[in-house]
Amino acid sequence: MATDPTVINDGTADKSYNLMSLTESEAIYRDAATDLVEPNTLRISHQLAKNSSGIDRHLVSFGFTKKDTDDLETPYTGTIHVVVAAPRKAVPEADLLKEWIKLHTYVTTNFAALYDGFMP
Repeated sequence: MATDPTVINDGTADKSYNLMSLTESEAIYRDAATDLVEPNTLRISHQLAKNSSGIDRHLVSFGFTKKDTDDLETPYTGTIHVVVAAPRKAVPEADLLKEWIKLHTYVTTNFAALYDGFMP
């Protein structure tokens, strides 16, 4: 895992994320432009199957913590998770990439309805 990845933040600017925590299977990064009290974070983790016929799982998660404008003592956190799970041997990467593109398009198009609890 990289020590200081750069990711694009909503298409407007590159944001540099600094490594905060690293284990054998997980790395947690913090947007260098945010403070420790209200951080924007990136979590990347991998759970690899113990054998070649097992399921590998990969997680990417972006999150943020902000102070409630009505109650500065009560922070709130929001997160978006993407989990890729597939048998190691059976699923080509290109097939998973097609599913990712469909998911991204669907969520982007229907985000407001999904956020409001509707099934578009």
